[in-house]
Amino acid sequence: MTREIIEMARDSGMELYGLGKDRARFVHHLEAFAKLIAEKALAERAMSEVQRLGQEIEATDRTWVGLTEQEHTDIAVECGCMSADWVFYGAAVERKLKERNT
Repeated sequence: MTREIIEMARDSGMELYGLGKDRARFVHHLEAFAKLIAEKALAERAMSEVQRLGQEIEATDRTWVGLTEQEHTDIAVECGCMSADWVFYGAAVERKLKERNT
């Protein structure tokens, strides 16, 4: 980490010697250095949040569980539409939902 900070200091334009002679130049380079440190911290927080969200998504991933034939029939009976066409229609809707959600 120390080497990385020294590299960022060099990247910002800071020099290790003679900064005290030109106050405006020192302040300019110090501000550039602070900006690099802040950007790195922000990037690390963003990456941490991305990883957390990825883990959360993985945890909520579920396997599709379709209705049984009996459940299709029971729903058709409950809805008062017991013809075979309605049972086939229900199965077709379920297949389409599965296609979209898996």
